Amino acid sequence: MRHTIPFVAVMTKRNLSLGAAALFILPLVGVLLFSGCETESVTQTDIQVEPNYVGLPVGQSVTLTASGWNNYRWELGNEEIGLLSARTGRRVVYTAIRGRGNTQIVTATADAVETPVVEILPDLDGTNAPAARSSVPETSVRLHGSARIIHQ
Repeated sequence: MRHTIPFVAVMTKRNLSLGAAALFILPLVGVLLFSGCETESVTQTDIQVEPNYVGLPVGQSVTLTASGWNNYRWELGNEEIGLLSARTGRRVVYTAIRGRGNTQIVTATADAVETPVVEILPDLDGTNAPAARSSVPETSVRLHGSARIIHQ
């Protein structure tokens, strides 16, 4: 009668180095996948401004809220017809000060940095140290979103 043991491994130097690499790589992958950190991809994200279209009587104000990224800067198309409560932040208040019938464009801008993709390579040289290689360089992209305000 032949008996087999369900799990037996003979450790060689190559098996040991691959095993050590797995001990390094698997926890790293687990941390990256299940860390709960929010990640954003520059190529898939755009800034939304709400409301994005408003009819506003001169002398009145509206709160504009940006979403889709972080660290927003706000700009006016025509600074002679309206005011912003702040130039940075997620929310600003726009006030129409003159120009019935004029159109104001309020733009939210954010500079986004897309981090490179890092590929972990197996230990091929027997040093028990997996190598990491970046396949995409870090890039900086300016994201925009805007609201159109008609002064009434």
